Amino acid sequence: MRSARFHVRRSTRMLVVVVLAVTFGAAGTVVHAAVDRPNSSLRSPASTSPAPLDTPVPTAIAQRIAVPSYINPTVDPEAWLRLSSSIPGSVGLAVVNVINGPDYVQLDEWASAIQSVSANGTRVIGYVDTGYLGTTGQRTRLGSTNPVDWISQIQHDIALWYRFYGPGLTGIFFDQTQNACGPTEGSNSWADLYTYLGNEVKRTHAGAVTVLNPGIGVPQCYETAGDVIVTFEGSAASYLGVPGATLPFTPLSWDPVDPNKLWHIVYDAPDAATMAAVVNLSKTRSAGWVYVTDDVMANPYDTLPPADYWAAEQAVATVAPGPIVPPSRPDALDTVEVTGVDVTLDWVASKPGTAPVVAYDIYRDGVLIGSAPGDTVTYTAIDLTPLTTYTFQVVARDAFGATGPPARALVVETDETYGDPRRAPVGVTATEITPTSARLSWATVSEDTSQRRPANADYVVLKNGVEVLRLPGDTATVIIGGLAPNASYTFSVYGIDASGDPTQSSTAVLVTTAALPDGQTIVNTSVVESPDQISFSADFLVPFAFRRVFIATGDPALPCWSTGSIPQICADYLLENERLLRYTGSGGEWDWAVVRDASRIATGTTSTWIIRRTDIGSPMTSVAVFNANGYAPNTYCGIGFLCTSTGPPLPYD
Repeated sequence: MRSARFHVRRSTRMLVVVVLAVTFGAAGTVVHAAVDRPNSSLRSPASTSPAPLDTPVPTAIAQRIAVPSYINPTVDPEAWLRLSSSIPGSVGLAVVNVINGPDYVQLDEWASAIQSVSANGTRVIGYVDTGYLGTTGQRTRLGSTNPVDWISQIQHDIALWYRFYGPGLTGIFFDQTQNACGPTEGSNSWADLYTYLGNEVKRTHAGAVTVLNPGIGVPQCYETAGDVIVTFEGSAASYLGVPGATLPFTPLSWDPVDPNKLWHIVYDAPDAATMAAVVNLSKTRSAGWVYVTDDVMANPYDTLPPADYWAAEQAVATVAPGPIVPPSRPDALDTVEVTGVDVTLDWVASKPGTAPVVAYDIYRDGVLIGSAPGDTVTYTAIDLTPLTTYTFQVVARDAFGATGPPARALVVETDETYGDPRRAPVGVTATEITPTSARLSWATVSEDTSQRRPANADYVVLKNGVEVLRLPGDTATVIIGGLAPNASYTFSVYGIDASGDPTQSSTAVLVTTAALPDGQTIVNTSVVESPDQISFSADFLVPFAFRRVFIATGDPALPCWSTGSIPQICADYLLENERLLRYTGSGGEWDWAVVRDASRIATGTTSTWIIRRTDIGSPMTSVAVFNANGYAPNTYCGIGFLCTSTGPPLPYD
């Protein structure tokens, strides 16, 4: 399902903004920024506002608000002020998105916004695009559809989030998440990759919360892949079941038990009465996280609701029950199995108080590391270090969000490794070297049956001796991005087996990236017209998030947008990544409507779009300017125009 795209503002740097505020429960909570969904057409708002239904009787659950707020802090600082001064406990998590991720440099305005929201007790998480791991044909910024290359880009973005905004950041929001377990019936390979990514966040950042956003329901194979899952995103008409509404709410085929696992996002709720009906209905659907807005498509998250509406939403979503009795202490906390890298715990179930037990929150050395559904009494703590002592505690949490006393602390020492590490990976080579990336390949090591040793569970990539990437053990090749042009690096690889035993590092391979011609990031621009169609082509030499072509038809009857090129043109049409857009604003705001999809043909660094002349009114004359931004300086380059860039320069290392 495709929902609102990121809003881009006109300035010296075009920034895409995503902010989500959600309340964080014990198990973790998540927020989201809506984007394309697999196997579906463009989502549009309901043609008429839904009439408020009779307000459902709410279910007594702990619920907080998660706010997808696509608001640039330099454009609308007042919205950030309201977000950071929300009623304490009502908004617990904020998803921040600079430009489909963290961009390539730290921005002071974002650092300030993150700190202000965090200071109010809201957990802030960074937006990362997962592109359905390439399973729908979506490409990484470097042009690959391979799931391993998506994992490489995702881990790179996670590292940048924490490098730029670490003091105020407490997790990662994974957008454009698949909603199928795997490519074939019985396969869980896609869900397993998302679980791997979530585990990597928690391994490197203790206590981090992870959120998955498929935007629709998922099968149970995703239950442990994220702390929170967005299982509905759509209009109030669809959520309330108004006749004729598209993409109605569909219940899950499984019971998560813990309301903190689910988050519902609903837009086009025109008034407070409709909002209240939606929120109360979301409680009967066990959504521990909710967001409702009166805003509408194409971007329903570019502002917070009006003050009165927003105050009412905080009140109705987070209404507190009366005095309650919390659950009892979980008894007999003990281990089921201990290895060098994980510990499986079990305990005797807690007795409920006023409300049923919905989850058990697990703490390692005082840090919340995950939660188990309330109908289970086991949990496996993973990614531990061999021969290391850890202290575990378990706390029962009920439907009201009340927690009982912790189980008596359990001290556990992990086991030793197999010892005698297997040989280092061999055959490490570097190919496909560009100004900002290189492909590494190596020979994988299979199970050593003679020593009764398993195959490597992970491969670790070192850049200049420092870990930059960790990959599943069946990986043999990957694209490493984020390199600087005209720079030299050494790369090596080592494996880790299932016991946590590392191999020796491979022989290092030297990589020297290519230089940018005259420092230019866009070259070889071309526009070729024929009687029926127009072809636009250019080489984008660095991995921009957005590749664009501004088109000026010269039709004085059409509203147009003044570009930042030298000289400027006034564009009435725009090719952006995979779509053709028409300008619908008044000249001062970034406001575009979709004309149709426009496939971008990517061959190496070359991007080519071909459109029909009739798509833009078959103009007698047209002028085009190529533009790109995100993960590199904002750059304009036209036919016969001076190429100009604004923003901090490369390199990004």
